[in-house]
Amino acid sequence: MKSRAIPLASFASVMGIAGLGLAWRVASQVEHVPSGVGEVLLAVAATVFIVLLVAWIARSVTHPQELRTESNVAITASYFGTITISCSLLAAGAIPYSKLAATALWAVAAFGGAGLLIYLLGRWIERGIPAYELTPALFLPVVGNAAAVYAAVPLGYTDIAWASFSFAVLCWLTLGPIVTFRLLVAEPRLPRKLAPQLGILVSSPAVMASAWYLLTLDGGPVFKVLMFKAVFFALLTIRLWKVAWGEPYNVAMWGYTFPAAALAAACERGNLVSPTPFSAVLATSTLTVATAIVVLCTGQTAIGWIRQLRRLDSQPQKATA
Repeated sequence: MKSRAIPLASFASVMGIAGLGLAWRVASQVEHVPSGVGEVLLAVAATVFIVLLVAWIARSVTHPQELRTESNVAITASYFGTITISCSLLAAGAIPYSKLAATALWAVAAFGGAGLLIYLLGRWIERGIPAYELTPALFLPVVGNAAAVYAAVPLGYTDIAWASFSFAVLCWLTLGPIVTFRLLVAEPRLPRKLAPQLGILVSSPAVMASAWYLLTLDGGPVFKVLMFKAVFFALLTIRLWKVAWGEPYNVAMWGYTFPAAALAAACERGNLVSPTPFSAVLATSTLTVATAIVVLCTGQTAIGWIRQLRRLDSQPQKATA
């Protein structure tokens, strides 16, 4: 296996599958869809996480220079947040089965996520960030702190949950205008291969909407503003389809899965607190779209693996011939 086969972006697959599992779990309480779907998705996400984590650690040990390179670039350094987000989602998924496992995963997510955010912000203040590295990826450590609320509240760590949420909101409000300025004004334009990062604009308010609901059990104005801001960015991402059009399928495409799943979970909670025909349609449609995106990425990834295996099998035959 080539070392670069396990980039940090690979953990976006865990985020997408686990996030979709949690969305289906909420939907089973709201729309009475089969509860087993979400649990199966969470089990799959846990399995993928273990495999990717072992492979990524092995890659980091055998190729430490690649780890240093990732750490020194703002975009790829932000992707360390995919690991803490994955831990948060899996912690929330594990609560009904093992409080001990859930607490361990949550502790890594909450304290690791806060430490990552503080470290990266401090380094960026010291060194600065080139304009071309100012992409929505910078929100990943921010989202990681908001996602820590998912498990913190049901585990009883309410004060820490509020701290994590506060870190996320304050940094989101700070980085938002900077990233927006870069996307609108600065050159070069966002490359096609980075287009999936636009989905992070959706996941930030979507995760915060769910976090707010879990902290307050309030589906009022704050929750609705955050949820509909996520809906707005989802529509904007669809509007910007030309930015990504023509780019061959790659692991970065999994970047669309978690934003879609986080939006679906927020909309399901919106339907729970304010059941109307509109909220029901919004919840069902976002869950359907999120599921379709995960299925599509899974299928494309499987096709890629099959093609790679076929190429490996054909190489010895060519050498013999």
